[in-house]
Amino acid sequence: MTTLVIRFLVGLAFMSAGSWLLPPLADWMSDRLDLPEGLAGSLAALAADSPEITTAIVALASGARDVGVGVVLGSNLYNIAALLGLSAVVAGGVRVRRRAIQFHGAVSIVVTLLATALVYGTIGPFVAFVLLVAVVTPYLGVLAVRTDDISALPLPARAIGPLKRAVLDARRESGEEHRERERERGGPRVASLSTALFGIAGLAAVIGGGTATVNAAIPLAERLDVPRALVGPLILAALTGLPNVSTTFRLARHGRGRAVVSEALNSNTINVIVGIAVPALFVGVRGNGATSHTEIWWLLATTAIAIALGSRRGGLTRVDGYVVLAVYAAFVAVLVL
Repeated sequence: MTTLVIRFLVGLAFMSAGSWLLPPLADWMSDRLDLPEGLAGSLAALAADSPEITTAIVALASGARDVGVGVVLGSNLYNIAALLGLSAVVAGGVRVRRRAIQFHGAVSIVVTLLATALVYGTIGPFVAFVLLVAVVTPYLGVLAVRTDDISALPLPARAIGPLKRAVLDARRESGEEHRERERERGGPRVASLSTALFGIAGLAAVIGGGTATVNAAIPLAERLDVPRALVGPLILAALTGLPNVSTTFRLARHGRGRAVVSEALNSNTINVIVGIAVPALFVGVRGNGATSHTEIWWLLATTAIAIALGSRRGGLTRVDGYVVLAVYAAFVAVLVL
């Protein structure tokens, strides 16, 4: 068992270290491709989500479908609780524009509903992937489009004004997240070979560390009599989400509430697409038992509650943060019991 513990800890260390090297690579790619700030923020979120995504894919590929799906759903629940709820408690609130949280939140809920249909087997992997692309492509387009170009869209005149305001707010959220990452690193990254090499090394560390972590976590849980249903949604989800949480806490403490919301909801959308929908095309995710069904309904409910609380006051207050944390605590209790 000692060997399993060492493999687990070493794999987790490599995965965490690698996750810190990937965001600079994302910034470097954004500079090279001249991406708008909204898309650059989404690419940075993908880099930050690499530990949980890698862990989920490794678990699914190894046949542990319940663990793989559990990591993604548990990570998304953990993101809502820690990135939104705990950040609101620590920072005294998370301020965000109502239109922005509703815009990001609506996409997140639709993506989660499609994941629900996929896990239940209501729709097949290919149909789910096509529908997800149909939802996310316009979303990314909104983050990239120039506000002035919206007037040229074939929409009723009464819809143009609200759409412009929603687009502007959404771009501010994702763009602010990206700019804050740049400020933390001392400004925009200059395209260089060393940045790319460090990023590739980070990707290798995340993949290798994720593989070692999953391969050690499952037999280690069996040795310690830890229920398998807790390995993905609670243990691996929490551990792989720590790098994301530390970044979000810094944003919250500096009053960057809008970037916190963008980070949490965009991360959840990316997790579902890359961590469940894409692997499902090759290995399938249906038939993971009642545990996955419990997780996904709690995720929908928790996301809806967080969005409703944030929309009501234009942001999450400290009391709202406690409410979100209480909902997550209830989920943990239900899963354990």
